[in-house]
Amino acid sequence: KDSFEDYIGMSESDYDVSLIMKAQNTYRDLLIYQAIAEQEGITVDAAYYKGVLVNDGHDEGYYDTQVEMYGEPRVLQMALKEKVLDSVCEMAKVQ
Repeated sequence: KDSFEDYIGMSESDYDVSLIMKAQNTYRDLLIYQAIAEQEGITVDAAYYKGVLVNDGHDEGYYDTQVEMYGEPRVLQMALKEKVLDSVCEMAKVQ
């Protein structure tokens, strides 16, 4: 590829706009998960998420690896998102 546009398929400014939009959507979604968690009294901690990961087939050190890569706040945020989605699915009534 000879240029950024050839490689990415869009101009650098369009790419920048797409990154901003993606970030805004991600943070909006995280705020929605947080609001649902607060409304429903859903919480997570390291012990809870370690158990989830082990139940999903990961070794006991996987949580620590994730924390090293992303930081504990982000890892717990991912855990909260999963727990909220599970809770919402359990509450859903399919007709």
